[in-house]
Amino acid sequence: MPERPEMGTCPDCGYRMVPVLTPPPCGHDVDPVRAPLDATGTVYAWTRVWSGDGASTLMAMVDFFDGGLRVTAPVMGADDIAVDDRVEAVVGEDTPVAFRPIET
Repeated sequence: MPERPEMGTCPDCGYRMVPVLTPPPCGHDVDPVRAPLDATGTVYAWTRVWSGDGASTLMAMVDFFDGGLRVTAPVMGADDIAVDDRVEAVVGEDTPVAFRPIET
């Protein structure tokens, strides 16, 4: 099983965040509850980012918890992705959060 990135939830209001920030952006002066982001998400939008050497990275904006958390990160192990595709969050090789498509 792949390593999952960490998410945080404000214990006062339920605000979810990746990365975990203390205090949370919701404004409560509390420590977030930390847990692995082990839910599946749905691609909301995507783009391909090109570097100067001609290499590209596929990036996706993904909704988790029915839109209660939206995270943008690179997509691993795929040449393309589409809106409404399902993905899982994983710890990437050189990034704390990445997505991997779920085979259907």
